[in-house]
Amino acid sequence: MNDFLPDQGKNLLAGVSTKRPLFLSILCVLSFIMSGIMLIAFGVGIFSLFLSEATISGVWSSISQSQPQLTSTDAHAFFRAAGIYSCLAFLLQLTSLWGLIAIWKLRRVGFIIYTAAELAFYFIGLIVNFDGEANGIRGAFIYILFDLVFIGLYALNWKHLTPISRNKNS
Repeated sequence: MNDFLPDQGKNLLAGVSTKRPLFLSILCVLSFIMSGIMLIAFGVGIFSLFLSEATISGVWSSISQSQPQLTSTDAHAFFRAAGIYSCLAFLLQLTSLWGLIAIWKLRRVGFIIYTAAELAFYFIGLIVNFDGEANGIRGAFIYILFDLVFIGLYALNWKHLTPISRNKNS
């Protein structure tokens, strides 16, 4: 097996493995996957801003049957709020991804950006008056729990992240 890599390659491989802890790499990869899924979901949700009146009328009866609490809700207002919610969530997810990329590069500012974006996500519904979950915060409890666990796990890796340097020459 030693014949596959020249001496320089072996040294490079050893340096790469000690640069970022394996646990932090696994956390980042899992977060990158989830971020991609969320970007796709919210990207699709943005299209609800562009639905025709015929489409909204066609799907609203099945939505109101599956969620009876929405029967008194105006369908157009619901889809408009869902679209605005998706736009804001998409932007926050991009911000979270930006933070993840910085964490991948072992920068502390990434942890701060990621944490702020993930926590701000739960206030979007209040801003646009949209309750995407049937039970509000109670319905989103599992998502909040996962976010808090991941934020905590990233915090455990704080010592591996480099601080923000104000002076580039030092």
